[in-house]
Amino acid sequence: MPVKYEQLLNENPQATTIVMEYVEGSVDDEANLEAARLVRLNKLNTLVPGDGLIASGGTDFFLAGLKRTIKEGAQIGVHSWAGFGIDDASKLPRTDPEHQEHLQYYKEMGIPADFYWYTLEAAPSDDIHWMTQEEIKRYKVATP
Repeated sequence: MPVKYEQLLNENPQATTIVMEYVEGSVDDEANLEAARLVRLNKLNTLVPGDGLIASGGTDFFLAGLKRTIKEGAQIGVHSWAGFGIDDASKLPRTDPEHQEHLQYYKEMGIPADFYWYTLEAAPSDDIHWMTQEEIKRYKVATP
């Protein structure tokens, strides 16, 4: 994914905003966060249109936008993560080092650590929670 992103950026140097119409999630969390960091490095904005939907890794990628816009009607989904022999990260103790990758990423993006713990508790890894406007505001998912 990071290589594909770099190719798209090279082919479209005038781009300022990534419009995320329908992004359910990611297959590879590490690659997703690496590509997302490139978004921030290149000072690009992210936008979810009113009929858009992002969830899981798509939500993480969205958070990389320097300016993050969510149009009225858009759906933003979160849940606990799974993988690497872990069936649901919400079952891990908060002190487990497995949490650090996401906590570090959110810190880099200016997202409060509380957002990470909220995503783990909002829904199990095999389900999804659609964020309310209040939750989006509380966790600074969109920028003013």
